[in-house]
Amino acid sequence: MYCFKKLKQNSDFRRIYGRGTSFVDSAFVVYALKNRSGNLRLGLTVSKKIGGAVERNRAKRVLTAAFYECAPHIKSGCDFVLTARTRILKVKSTEVSAALMKFLQKAELIEKGVNFDNMNYPFGEMNIIVQQFATLKKDLEDDDVLTANP
Repeated sequence: MYCFKKLKQNSDFRRIYGRGTSFVDSAFVVYALKNRSGNLRLGLTVSKKIGGAVERNRAKRVLTAAFYECAPHIKSGCDFVLTARTRILKVKSTEVSAALMKFLQKAELIEKGVNFDNMNYPFGEMNIIVQQFATLKKDLEDDDVLTANP
């Protein structure tokens, strides 16, 4: 389990909005700024424009899950604010994490040695599983286990 701290102070949000770098997606906006504490911190902003309490809570869950998937690969010492947009209600957290990972690569906030360029899924676990299955299936077909010729 990877741990990050939550931003709660209004002054932290204002500092990140004012001095941070922003990246815009159709479902969310990312603001990033390096901090001196050395910790990874996350703040969420979901306005009432998104919808009622249920929709806002879902948007927060999707954003948190996406950030949680990306967190192990992010350099420590950064503050992030994720601001939800109305389209967040129509996307899954895997799509959000893929877009977030793309932004993090552009901002060079990913640790060295991590490469996600050719992958459909942001961290490649799904691609590895699919490749292993395809290799296993090919091996079994070569052994005529899967081909049923009556």
